[in-house]
Amino acid sequence: YRARLRRLELVRSPILFYQQMLVLLQQRGFEKPVAATPSEFAHNLRASLPGFAEEAVGKLTDLFYKARFGHYVLTREDQVYVASALSRLQRWK
Repeated sequence: YRARLRRLELVRSPILFYQQMLVLLQQRGFEKPVAATPSEFAHNLRASLPGFAEEAVGKLTDLFYKARFGHYVLTREDQVYVASALSRLQRWK
């Protein structure tokens, strides 16, 4: 039950899902420089990531910006995408 609540909290909070994405990328050697904005970081990674990861990082970054700074409320579809993208990034070998 607690794990399910944690997953729901993670996909609903732009700060939490973006931080989770950064942790998963860092585990693969892609660390965000402190001075880089989220969009700069995503843009600079494009050439280094496989297609699915490039798409996930781009869309998660866009959703982060919309929700964090644009007062956008993530739809159910967005939440499903966030959970799926984070899961794919976690399974990335």
